[in-house]
Amino acid sequence: MTYIIDFEQPMPLKIICENEREERTQLLYTLLNTYIAEVPCYRQFGLDQSFLSMPINVAKSMLVSAVADAIGKFIPDLRIEKIGFAVDPNRPDKLSPRIEVVDNESES
Repeated sequence: MTYIIDFEQPMPLKIICENEREERTQLLYTLLNTYIAEVPCYRQFGLDQSFLSMPINVAKSMLVSAVADAIGKFIPDLRIEKIGFAVDPNRPDKLSPRIEVVDNESES
């Protein structure tokens, strides 16, 4: 099963999900929108934010690495298929990632 998180399309937080796909997408979105040390009592959950304030090309690579590390650590049964970035000509300094992951268990 493929899950896509597009940061150009905000996702509302749902407490009760209707199916497994919605639940997995919600977990992935929450992980990728949380910075390390932001969650009390679970400080290691989230993305490393060291890419902030870096030049855009460096920030892209660091963000890809942070996403890979976070998914590998917290949702290890997902595999990153593709990470792209939307480009806004009016805001060249803004990163808007689009992350596509695949559930490894559904492929077997």
